[in-house]
Amino acid sequence: MTVNVQMVSHPPRVPVISSPLAEADLIMAIDGYPTLGHLTPEALQCVM
Repeated sequence: MTVNVQMVSHPPRVPVISSPLAEADLIMAIDGYPTLGHLTPEALQCVM
C-alpha cells in the first residue's frame, strides 16, 4: 500500500496578523492602557 502525500505551501499569514496584535499588547502593558479602546490615535505616536 502506497500513500501519496503532497505538501502545499501557503503564504505566512499568521505573523502578519500577530505582529500588530503583539505590538498593541506590548504598548498596552508598558503604558498601562486597560483596553484596546484606550489606544486612540493620540495615544499612539511614531518614535522614529
